[in-house]
Amino acid sequence: MNPESVVDVLYEILLGRAADESGRENWAQQLATGTPVKTVAMAIASSHEAAHAYPTPIMRDIASAATAHHDWPANLPADPIKLVDVGAMILDNEDHIYAPLLNAGLCQVIGFEPIESQCRRRSIQHQQHTFLPYVIGDGSEATFHRTHDDSTSSLYPPNIALMEQFTGLADIVQVAQTTPVKTKRLDDIPEASGAGFLKVDVQGAELGVLRGATELLKHVGVVYLEVEFSPIYQDQPLFADVDQFLRQHDFELCDLNTPVRYYHAPAGHGRDSCPPSRLLWGEALYHRQLGQPQASPHTLRQTATIMHVNFKKYDVAHACLAAADQLDQQQTAPTYRTTLNF
Repeated sequence: MNPESVVDVLYEILLGRAADESGRENWAQQLATGTPVKTVAMAIASSHEAAHAYPTPIMRDIASAATAHHDWPANLPADPIKLVDVGAMILDNEDHIYAPLLNAGLCQVIGFEPIESQCRRRSIQHQQHTFLPYVIGDGSEATFHRTHDDSTSSLYPPNIALMEQFTGLADIVQVAQTTPVKTKRLDDIPEASGAGFLKVDVQGAELGVLRGATELLKHVGVVYLEVEFSPIYQDQPLFADVDQFLRQHDFELCDLNTPVRYYHAPAGHGRDSCPPSRLLWGEALYHRQLGQPQASPHTLRQTATIMHVNFKKYDVAHACLAAADQLDQQQTAPTYRTTLNF
């Protein structure tokens, strides 16, 4: 891993954000001239910003200890993780949710992006990974609604009547083109087989992707997907539908991230005094239920790696290792706990 990538991982672990240009350049130069990674990590961990990112003593201890191995602890097994990304376009205003795994060199991405120009763009960005211009779903015939903003395109038509109730929302989902398509099931795509991490962001059509991946899900340890709490698109499944399906397939909800709220129209201009109220969508993190016989030690340890490196959920990583140890009588959980000193 080059010095710049090491700095990127340290910022993700310690500050929960991407490295700024000046910080990356400064710390990378120190690493390149022989400063140990631990020294740089402890300097970042001692900063005022890190103190706010990890306000409690135990979390500061865990974060500081984790930097001794800036990705997954070197004294534990780390199998390469196949990561399937459904809805893989580049979003200009945010990084890929699995950027820490990418930066640590711990995953191989198989991505699917139905808009061919966006698929080519992603292929150029990450040439060592695989991206295919497929419409992923349950294998049925459908209509793809391409909007003026590619990131809001969907297999479902936008629910303009609902969106017009909220300030500025309807403007980003105007349909520019519709195309009949035959969706492909992940279970029928050889490149997707054996995935340990499934990420889905397809604007309301996530449940169709899951229904076409019931065999794939038997070996997946982590699912991360966008979920809607209101029907942004007409007749789309909502969070409750997705949650029920995943629970039926032995997954449990770990966290809800990046909740998106909008103002009811015509409010939204005096924003300092009136924060937006209506929760419309967010991102849900699931992992396989611990203690289920379907969860193999291999899957559980991959899940631990993902939780540690990508989401900084060290307690969940430890629980996954403990569950794996019960199945194969190894001692990875005590080793992990000792390494992180918690």
